[in-house]
Amino acid sequence: MVVQLGYAALASRVMGPDAFGAYAVALSGIGILGMAGGSTLGQAAARRPSNSDAGDGALLTAAVLAGTIAATLAFALAPLWAQLWGIPEATSVTRVLALGMPLSAAAGVLAGVFRRFGRTHEVAARSAVGQLLGMGIGLVAVLNVREPWSLAITPVGGSIITCLLLAAGISRARLRPRWPSGQAVEDVIYGSKAAAMNLLRSSSGQVARWSISRFAGAPALGAFNRATTIVTIPLETLQRSFNYALFPELRPGGPVASNPRALTDILILTAWPAVILVPVSYFAAPPILSILLGSNWEAAAQLAGLAALMGVVPMIAVPLASALEALGHFRVTALAWFIGSCVVGAGVVGTIHTHAADPAMIGMIGAEVSLACVAGIALSRRGLLSGGRLLRAVIPLAGIQVVLTISFSFVAAAYGPTSVICLWTACVVAAAETVALLALGDRTVFGAIAKARGLPGFASRP
Repeated sequence: MVVQLGYAALASRVMGPDAFGAYAVALSGIGILGMAGGSTLGQAAARRPSNSDAGDGALLTAAVLAGTIAATLAFALAPLWAQLWGIPEATSVTRVLALGMPLSAAAGVLAGVFRRFGRTHEVAARSAVGQLLGMGIGLVAVLNVREPWSLAITPVGGSIITCLLLAAGISRARLRPRWPSGQAVEDVIYGSKAAAMNLLRSSSGQVARWSISRFAGAPALGAFNRATTIVTIPLETLQRSFNYALFPELRPGGPVASNPRALTDILILTAWPAVILVPVSYFAAPPILSILLGSNWEAAAQLAGLAALMGVVPMIAVPLASALEALGHFRVTALAWFIGSCVVGAGVVGTIHTHAADPAMIGMIGAEVSLACVAGIALSRRGLLSGGRLLRAVIPLAGIQVVLTISFSFVAAAYGPTSVICLWTACVVAAAETVALLALGDRTVFGAIAKARGLPGFASRP
């Protein structure tokens, strides 16, 4: 994550907003096809009840085939996709990104096998090395070529190297191509359902991004891309890492499903940091982005606060949605998508009328809030989550954060949202809250659960 920030800062000083706008468009198209191109088969691999070599080999074969088909479609449809967004430079970027799709899908299945065996730390280590090497190769390409398509070298290189590193840690028997068995067919069906849900969720986000491109302009989309890349993605990486380890445990008959308190404890442990981060990240992100990118990216700095919320809110919503999907309750997640899409649609209308990116981003944040609410209610009704206990644990902390948000607003109004004083104030408050949380120990709900679960900083307390 730290290297990603440095890479993004350097690349942003070499390439302008228009180039990153084209890159954002290309990523959107590849993201859609990637979901249909085998990316969700990794989830199926992670939740499989059996550990047969044949089943894993069949899933890996299906992922490579699906990724190859998706890459072919991406290459052919790239000009049409770029024309739809009104950014022709996105064609070459999309075609370069398509080269990594088959191995990216394969890497997802390989990671799923690691996760099913509880080897999540190995996935993290091998993926980190792959992404670091990919960023190194990509930065060389950007500095020497300075064309929009060179921005695609980093993710493609990272996908290829990560896949090779993961494959090196899997037995050859699991890597052997095989025809789908009965269990593999069930896994593919599950992966197809997960892909359909991901496509539905992604479609809402794509509409929001499209509205920014069409009605706020390519520079605004580039500013949105920089804000989300530097602020949202690191936060998403944290929750995705957590969810990577959690998802296999949520499988039917797994340890979480068999313990009625487990999911509630997990949500309390994730909700407290998320609630604390809401005001801190919202007011700290603009000055951080301004310092990293320089004076030419004022528009991105203005969007940084909302970009932070786009990364924080899913810390609560994603574990809830993952629990439903791991158990196969796709109808509930479809309902959550429909409600969220209506919220995103309202944000898109706002962007159309104001020609600004803010309303669309607010709509995307609102969709995550609605997902958390719908998923939480559904899990509570199924007896997997104690909604009342969760609310009692979070509401008092949320009240404190409301007071802090009002105080931060006065500071931002007095000194400007990108002022270093705002950053220092946010850092001091974050440090004070962390110290208080540790000092209080198990006298808080969070501390009591953290001590019981053996979290660092709490387990050693008498």
